[in-house]
Formats: sequence, C-alpha cells, structure tokens
Amino acid sequence: MKARFMLGFALAALLTLPQWSQAQETEATQLSTVSYWEIDPADLGAFLDAAEKVVQAAREANLPADYGWTMWQDMYTVVLVGQFNRAELDDPEHWMKQFMGTPGEATLMAVFEGMESIDWLGMSSEISQYMPDWSYQPEGMSTPPMAWVRVHEFWVKSGVENQQKWNVLIGDFMSFFKEIGYPYPVWGQMVRYGENRNMFVTAYDDPSAYMGDHSVEALAAEHGKAEQWQELLAQLSQLTLKGELSDLQFLPAQSYQPGMDGTGTR
Repeated sequence: MKARFMLGFALAALLTLPQWSQAQETEATQLSTVSYWEIDPADLGAFLDAAEKVVQAAREANLPADYGWTMWQDMYTVVLVGQFNRAELDDPEHWMKQFMGTPGEATLMAVFEGMESIDWLGMSSEISQYMPDWSYQPEGMSTPPMAWVRVHEFWVKSGVENQQKWNVLIGDFMSFFKEIGYPYPVWGQMVRYGENRNMFVTAYDDPSAYMGDHSVEALAAEHGKAEQWQELLAQLSQLTLKGELSDLQFLPAQSYQPGMDGTGTR
C-alpha cells in the first residue's frame, strides 16, 4: 500500500506518459497534471491527514514553485492539480529525489510508512492544456478566489467543422461574460492525455452569490441579455454529445504553493 500511495501522489499523472510524449508536442508551461482519487469514506480522514503531512515535508524540503500543487475535494473524490514536469519522463523518481538530503526526507518517509492501512477505490490521471482563447478574466482582478471551483466538462462532436464552430462559439461565450460584467474567472482546458473532452473551470468564493445574484443567468437578465444567453446555450448543446458539472472545494492544508500559509492565503 505504501508503494501505491507513493506512486499515486508523486507519479499519478505520469503512468503512461512516455508513449504520450512521443505523440504530442505542446508547450509544457501550459500543461497541468490532474489526478483523481475515489476514497473509501472510512479512509478519507486518514488520506487527508497523510496529504497534509506531505505538504509539511515539501515545506521542510523547500520545494520550488514548479513542484507545487493544489488539492480539491468533492465528497469522496479528491483531485490533485500540479504543473506538468517533463523531467519525470526520464526519471520516475525525480520528484522523490527533491526531498533527499533535506529535512523533508524523514517526514516524507514517515508518511509513507504510515500508509499501510489506507486504500482507495479508484485512481485516474490526465494531462490538460490551458487554452487562453477559451478563458476569461474579470477586469481588475489580480488574485482569483480560491474557495471553490465549478468544473464544466463537454464532449464535443467529432469533425473539423464542429471544432471550428466550437472555437467561434467559445469566443462568443467569453465576450458575453465581459458584456455582463461576470465577476468570476473562467479557465478553458483541453484534455490532451485522458478522456477526450474540454473543460471550463470557474473559481468562486461564496456559493450563495455565485449561484444567486452573481450567476450568469441573473446578470444576463439584469443586462437584458437573457435571450442571448439561451441562444448561446442552444448552440452549445448542438455541438456537444454530453456535458457534466461538479463543484470542488479547495483544500489549503493539503495544497503546496510556496508562500501559502496553510489557510489558502499568502
């Protein structure tokens, strides 16, 4: 079990990357590794405790920002997001070696030693690419909210013509957000390794405001654009096979970003 946890936490998104990397050439700075764990409810607390101790080890080892990650939770699903590191393709132990000879090494080894009793029901990994043309940033926002994210996933119909229509339509969506003064950032992502789909991640803090007065529907109605919003949604439906959404809560204690104090702030 210890070995499985080590593999899952350090290398989950790299299980078959050598084959993928030979077939895909993309700017590494725009790529993220995303790992999903389905945790047995009885083991969730122990899993999160262990993940928090890994953060402690990373701080003790003074890992640079390139090795940072954020962790999110939706019920018994835990999601880890980190920057894609191509060095691990050549050396699967590259991540572990960053702890060697530092105070964090002993802490990390102690975490792994304590993982014998923890299991999970399933694990999957993928690599996604940030798509700036599919993204929206509210004017004047320097620091996005971190409490929650809503993830919309869309499976687009195949074909060059549909992809061209998709690109145009998503540009229309981003323009619409600007027109109504949408207060939340939206990051477009294309899954490059994993199940073929596109994702939009919206960051928000207060769920009641996000789903209430600050929702797209409320702001569209306020600006007299409710009909235009419904037209955009109808076009989206015509181009997609299916869509799903989920809300994930940020786990600051289980996330490692240099400068973060453990509460989600700097």
